Amino acid sequence: MDFYQAQEDARKKTKWLGFGFLLSVIAVMVLIGLLFVVIVQNNRQLMQEGFPLEVFIGSSLVAGCTIMVPFLYKSIQLSRGGDVVAKDLGGRLLDGTPSDFHEQRLLNVVQEMALASGVPVPMVYVMDHENSINAFAAGTEPTNAVIGVTRGCIERLNREELQGVIAHEFSHILNGDMKMNMRMIGWVFGLMAIAMIGHMLFRSLTYGRVRVGGGGRNDRDGGNLVMVILAIGAALMVIGGLGVFFGRLLQAAISRQREYLADASAVQFTRNPETIAGALAKIGGFREGSRITAPKAAEASHMFFADGGLFSFGFATHPPLDVRIKRIKADWNGKFENASLPSIEHREGISGLSSPVSSLSAPVEAHEEDTLNLPPQLHGLPPELIHATRDSDDAQLLIFSMLVASEGGLNGLEAARLIEIAPAEAGQGLVKDWSKQMESLHSLYKISLIDLAMPTLRKLSAPRKERFITITRELISADSEVSLFEYMLQRVNERHLLRHAEGMPYSKVKYSRVKHIHEEVQLLIDTMKRCERTDYKLSSQEVAELDKCLNICQHASPKLKHDIIEKVKSLAVSDSSLTNREAELLRTISDAIGHAMPLA
Repeated sequence: MDFYQAQEDARKKTKWLGFGFLLSVIAVMVLIGLLFVVIVQNNRQLMQEGFPLEVFIGSSLVAGCTIMVPFLYKSIQLSRGGDVVAKDLGGRLLDGTPSDFHEQRLLNVVQEMALASGVPVPMVYVMDHENSINAFAAGTEPTNAVIGVTRGCIERLNREELQGVIAHEFSHILNGDMKMNMRMIGWVFGLMAIAMIGHMLFRSLTYGRVRVGGGGRNDRDGGNLVMVILAIGAALMVIGGLGVFFGRLLQAAISRQREYLADASAVQFTRNPETIAGALAKIGGFREGSRITAPKAAEASHMFFADGGLFSFGFATHPPLDVRIKRIKADWNGKFENASLPSIEHREGISGLSSPVSSLSAPVEAHEEDTLNLPPQLHGLPPELIHATRDSDDAQLLIFSMLVASEGGLNGLEAARLIEIAPAEAGQGLVKDWSKQMESLHSLYKISLIDLAMPTLRKLSAPRKERFITITRELISADSEVSLFEYMLQRVNERHLLRHAEGMPYSKVKYSRVKHIHEEVQLLIDTMKRCERTDYKLSSQEVAELDKCLNICQHASPKLKHDIIEKVKSLAVSDSSLTNREAELLRTISDAIGHAMPLA
């Protein structure tokens, strides 16, 4: 299949479904406007000739604001990144060196898929209280993406099947599905607010005390008012409920449309249809299947790898398991695999765990060869450099050592600034040792180390993150020149750390054809040609032009981004090799425009 054409087709279909979502919001506003028109026309004191247009418009606008306020609140809350959703679902953030074998294998697989797809490694959460087989990806863009996996998923799937599940979730990250999923949560939350207001009105008067006197006019008017409020509450419950109903219906339809594409993408990443087909077959043969029990799972049901067991019929957020398997593996025999394990009992030794999980978790020592199974992109790297990516201080020193290596040594300014990160002697010693090792490394290895360090750097507190960015900027500008590696590092750092911290909005699609950004594409091609010079440095003017160019290209459609990358990449590998500068520029472009591209 033409993966990028399928992605473009899915995006167009999703637009129509998104338009239906907007229509459901407008329909709710119109119905509420008509409701208040009926109330006004049936009230003798407010009776007026003709259609009360002011009442209709006013009440409809109020209804729209009532939907928009919760939507904006939820959107702002979710803009902080996927970790908000992960924590709501009971996820526990994995650190860099878990003692549990299954968790270490999960981190290895996530790292492998990230490096294979050409994106920084996302943060990983484990849902310890979920014994089913499921997973999700959440975030507004790759810079704040997280992957969450249930305990049952990492314990009941083998390594290849786990690869298929993680590859599926990575496709949601790369295809921009996360942004859409987070937006749908906000819209449904806004529609739900109408029903909640109606419920509160109805409940407050139904179960509250209503004082009624001896039958005077004021008491009759008070009784009439109570009935009117009860009617409004009941009507809002019905209208809001209908809005949520159709919102959920469209949410499920959009989700099903994207699941097929994600399955196809997973096969493309793993190059093996057995991986994801095997995982789906195990879900079908497992008693608990993919059911999610977390209280807030309903609003995130469309994010999961498989149906969370919350909806059925038109509300199913995922296609049937057998349909998905047959699309991936046409010769499937139709039999699901039994994934059940023996009795479940409490296991100690996992931080924050307080509920039953599988007792058959193998110790790390029993599967050491799998635990230490590194992605191919890391083979040949010194172990101490890989280990450094997992510690917050060492990860920063590792990045600084790359800059020192690119500049040919540690000068006085750099030495003074390193004292702020770690003790002078230890920090400078590590940077000197690591920078010597970096000098002989191809940029592909350095890029892999940066990707591995990214989740560790994201965990830095805001002040430490800001200080880290400031120091990298100073080190880059210390010699008044900017190499391609320094430019790439600064762009990647600021995109994945600053955007993550500031919750910057996701780039909207503005351009769908090359002719719309012909000058920008030509600039990228010309820059790649200049990479043939071994001493090529970027002038301040070139930096400004390249920044402007990349900021425009990030608004291209997914298919156009792919075409841009292919044009530049074909030029880079025209001599059947990829130099350091070519790799650095390719990574700069792909990361800046938000299009993953594996370099290895």
